[in-house]
Amino acid sequence: MTEPVRRHAYQPPAYLVDRVALTLELAMEATRVRSELILRRNPAATNPGDAPAVGWRGAHTTRHLS
Repeated sequence: MTEPVRRHAYQPPAYLVDRVALTLELAMEATRVRSELILRRNPAATNPGDAPAVGWRGAHTTRHLS
């Protein structure tokens, strides 16, 4: 089990999510899911860090699940 985050240890997130969009294309032979996240650096973050782990600037990632 994960340890709880105590209030004194809280840090604002490095990035804020402005928008999430999901597009689903359903068909009998295949389903395509496209997601788009619009993120921005949080000015209140105490440790802004590097680019978020969900991808990198200008990248398009595709993952096929079986």
